Amino acid sequence: MNTTQTLATRELVPMQIDYETVLVPVGESLIAHSNYAGAGVRALLAILGVLPQGRTPSFAGVTDFEHATLVFAGSGTLKNDSAVEAGQASGLRQIPLYYTEVKPFVQISDAHMQQRLRLLHNTGYLLMGPDECIAVLRHCPAVKYTFCDVYENNDEGHVRNLAGYYAESIDFRSMVRSISALDATQTKNALSTARGDLYWWCPKLDVVNKTQLQRIFDTVRLLEDHEKVAPLERRDSGATVKRWFIENGSTESVSSMTKRADGWMRYPTYQDAWYFGVWFNPVKMETMTYAEQDVSHVVCETKEQFQMELADLAEFYGKSRSPSMFAIGAAGTTVCFDSLTLLRGEVETLIFPTEAQPETESEKERVPAAPLIGTLKKDHPSVLSIEDGQQIELGPDAFEIDLLNPVSFTPGNKAVLNKAFGRLQVQLRLAGGCKETAAFVN
Repeated sequence: MNTTQTLATRELVPMQIDYETVLVPVGESLIAHSNYAGAGVRALLAILGVLPQGRTPSFAGVTDFEHATLVFAGSGTLKNDSAVEAGQASGLRQIPLYYTEVKPFVQISDAHMQQRLRLLHNTGYLLMGPDECIAVLRHCPAVKYTFCDVYENNDEGHVRNLAGYYAESIDFRSMVRSISALDATQTKNALSTARGDLYWWCPKLDVVNKTQLQRIFDTVRLLEDHEKVAPLERRDSGATVKRWFIENGSTESVSSMTKRADGWMRYPTYQDAWYFGVWFNPVKMETMTYAEQDVSHVVCETKEQFQMELADLAEFYGKSRSPSMFAIGAAGTTVCFDSLTLLRGEVETLIFPTEAQPETESEKERVPAAPLIGTLKKDHPSVLSIEDGQQIELGPDAFEIDLLNPVSFTPGNKAVLNKAFGRLQVQLRLAGGCKETAAFVN
């Protein structure tokens, strides 16, 4: 019996998951004697056409129809309310479910994927060859959202629906992955996932076969081996990162590692609490973050890397700063903000006038915006030697914009010190425009 005849003796049987069907022999079918027997098979055979005797049929990259699967995964000639609401399939994406060291990835060509998409549109059924994993994307205009369903057909022709896949992350999930390319953090996360898969699927041998289970075992084993040699995670700056977890911890749990005597300083943020804190060390060029029992320790190798890390902190926390103090008195309300400088010695904090912030609809709920703050090193030689009528441009070792403000890390900022009638004034010109502001030195 050739493959076409064998395919004709198989039919679709509903699985436990709604709207899923698989090809099984007619004799084992629960609907073998109903009017629905073989409907999906007939639709596929009509597309395959009449094939010459003795020739192995091939359609959309599938040749092994004994273990092929038809999954009801969309609207078409076989419509149902759920499929109509979710919209017609807009695309198919192949998912490399396993690392290449566990199972070499075999790419389905774009032409074959287009054939399968046409079959899905015409019949409502997704054709899957053995050992394939495919995502079906369906765009729903009514809610302006794209739904994603992922199916895996194992080498025995049994399908399972995989949860946790979303259209927004499908580009990432469809990337070919290799264990050898993982850093220490990625390896640790992958191991957690693989061990969870092992725990979840071991009792479900009716859903996963021996091949699939062995691949999960192999994944765990190879990841454990790689964990011993995996390189440290690197940030965009090039700095290395170590991450770990402290069970039932608090910010006090890292106090022994962030001692002030060793050069560590607290980096103030709007989230600071017993469960969250950020520290940095300008001498060792390191940062540390504790966030609800998760710890990340960043180690920089160069000053440039450390500056990039400080800039990243300012970008993330500096745009949502909260006042450190409110003072209410006869003159009204005074709001104070923390500032950060690395200048040492005799320094003075300067508040530079800025444009008023636009009012919101509810002024009562508006959080005051942090002012533009700068720090002048008054005992710097250039400051001490300036004479009346002179102007000098201040270098970064003499003047610094508040490091909690992202503006501080914009290249091209200029600060000019002038002296008139015995009084010092710092004129600040911000890059990206002609914004100028000035503040007098006490």
